[in-house]
Amino acid sequence: RDLGHWRSADAAADGGARKSSRPAYLALAEGIRLLIHDGRAPLGIALPSERDLAATLGVSRTTVTSTYALLREHGYLITRQGSRSTVALPPAIAHDGTRAARGIIATMSTGAAPAVDLTYAAMTAPPEMEEAYSVALQGIPSYLGTHGMDPVGILPLREALARRYTERGLPTGADQILVTLGAQHGLRLLLN
Repeated sequence: RDLGHWRSADAAADGGARKSSRPAYLALAEGIRLLIHDGRAPLGIALPSERDLAATLGVSRTTVTSTYALLREHGYLITRQGSRSTVALPPAIAHDGTRAARGIIATMSTGAAPAVDLTYAAMTAPPEMEEAYSVALQGIPSYLGTHGMDPVGILPLREALARRYTERGLPTGADQILVTLGAQHGLRLLLN
């Protein structure tokens, strides 16, 4: 049902009476790949056995075998002997970290233009981040002797925030600042 008209548009247009110009296993693989990408085939879910899917779709088992092999080859299926194939995503595109990843993945059908990988949209970190991490790493040993869970936030952070408010024209003391770990922590502090 979720595959819909997985055969090519020219075959679907006349009710499947005319032969499609592309092999059925490619069309089926593309249909399953789209189900994986849009979340209708969740990661880790087992796909039907080759025999069951072939019977349900009214195609040969060879078509389904070729489809599953192609999906496995491109990282969309993981198969262990004796168990059904489970849905996966291809490995992430590797990059060296000095620039944004190219974000290009190859398509399954040969000769097609590559598609843009939109699985993440993040810019590279600014150069100032390296210095900030160095300073943070040098300061962390003084906090390693505690559990790190100060109910109202650590004093140096509260003092820095108070200074910032004071510099902006709102005289503030560290005792007027609460630093929470999130909404639940803030709510708990209010209810106590």
